[in-house]
Amino acid sequence: MILMPEQPWPHSSPSDPRWRFNVPADGTYDQPFRMGLRRGVLEQLRLRGVHHQQGLDLVLQAIRSLAAMQRTGPALTHQWVHAARHHEASWSAIAAALRISKQTAHQRFTRPAAATDPLSSQALWASVQVARDLHADTWSRPPGADPNPWWSELKGAWWPWGSPRNPPRDLADLAVLRLVLVCTQQELAWLVAEARFQGVEWRVIGRALGGVSRQAAHKQFCTPVRAILAARQAS
Repeated sequence: MILMPEQPWPHSSPSDPRWRFNVPADGTYDQPFRMGLRRGVLEQLRLRGVHHQQGLDLVLQAIRSLAAMQRTGPALTHQWVHAARHHEASWSAIAAALRISKQTAHQRFTRPAAATDPLSSQALWASVQVARDLHADTWSRPPGADPNPWWSELKGAWWPWGSPRNPPRDLADLAVLRLVLVCTQQELAWLVAEARFQGVEWRVIGRALGGVSRQAAHKQFCTPVRAILAARQAS
């Protein structure tokens, strides 16, 4: 339910062709991964056949898609770790790609991987490919930083083993997947902020997030949404 007439959102919206590139500048260097994530959201909207919707309808569909990708992320990571082990990647190399300890990696990923949502998995794979390509650009890193920090960490510990149609291609893909998933909460907050700016109730947002309660949606996003809207009013 919309509580007020729609107002123009002052930032790019999912129906805007520029949305995938117009990531808000917030002083961090995660833009390539957020752009990749947005590309994955658009891919899932296309796969679900709802990419032609406009306005708030598309914003809510984008929330639904991104929340599904966020839920699928841990299981997809697990599956990619199993693929890495199948190609004889060491636990040390896998741990370095995921920025966790070798012991944690072994404990977390030795059990069987859960099933994943196929559309969300395809969308995350699209996100990884775009984010990895974008991160190769020198503009996406702070001055003096290693343009591929996970590659330097994994030097000598990984090699390409897959094909573009059979992810992951190598451990760098696994590292990029981790960085893309780190951005999901931030990107969800921006979509939820747009919905709230347009007057959408927390109850409706909770349904888009995957059937969570109004209270749970409010608790999870109230603080970041207020910060986004406050920054918009101050600008």
